[in-house]
Amino acid sequence: SSMGAASGELTLSVGDDGPGVPASLRDRLFNPRFTTREDGTGMGLFGARKALQELGGDAGHVAPPQGGAQFWLKVPALAA
Repeated sequence: SSMGAASGELTLSVGDDGPGVPASLRDRLFNPRFTTREDGTGMGLFGARKALQELGGDAGHVAPPQGGAQFWLKVPALAA
């Protein structure tokens, strides 16, 4: 994770060294109702991103060249 001093935001990245997200699915990860799980609703990533965007932040996914998956969350600094 890192703190952008000039921008007043926190970016948190979480990754793994597993098989990653197939290229054919990457563009749809944050779409509402998209899921690969039989019992999934497809609202988790969509809802998290939407909530962050409403606060002025964002969320996303990158496919590292070494493999695995990496998700990031950008949270703006909130005024006290």
